[in-house]
Amino acid sequence: MSARIHRARNKYVHLINEALEHSLFGDALSIRYVSALEDKGDLSNYEELIAERLRLRMEAEMFAGACLIGPHRDELDVRFRGRNLRSFGSAGQQRSALITLDLAAISVYHSKHQDYPIFLIDDVDAELDGIRIERLLEYLDGRTQTFVTTSKRNYFERFNQRAKFYEVREGKATEETVFTVPMMRAGNVV
Repeated sequence: MSARIHRARNKYVHLINEALEHSLFGDALSIRYVSALEDKGDLSNYEELIAERLRLRMEAEMFAGACLIGPHRDELDVRFRGRNLRSFGSAGQQRSALITLDLAAISVYHSKHQDYPIFLIDDVDAELDGIRIERLLEYLDGRTQTFVTTSKRNYFERFNQRAKFYEVREGKATEETVFTVPMMRAGNVV
């Protein structure tokens, strides 16, 4: 089973990287699937490698009471312009990269199912500037049913005719029938 997971993840990462070549933000973003067994032997024969490593680590796993070997220990290495994003990326770059990866996943999903998934994005203006928010919403328009939360309604004025707006106040959501931009209040949901 772990070999099937390993192959499926590698295939998916390949598809995501292909979608990233047409990235919304135009950033040089890439991901690599990093197996925890990468330095332990020949990954091209993953089934044999994992079986060998499990035999070697069986006693340690029993002592630990946990699985120490397997695809659950693998990671994704996200790179921005060739540098590890986790180590060298700003919070804004990391947020943009996450959204870009989400958009690539939407593209991969659409190519397989000829349909778009629902897209949820919380607090869109926390790390994205107005220009990136505008580009993101333009890209999503007509592609997905999108739910966005924000405390700043002014980014969404131009979507007034094509979107429903709700305000959440004291735990209750009410649809706004007339879109105005009054003084900003925390807790608005668009």
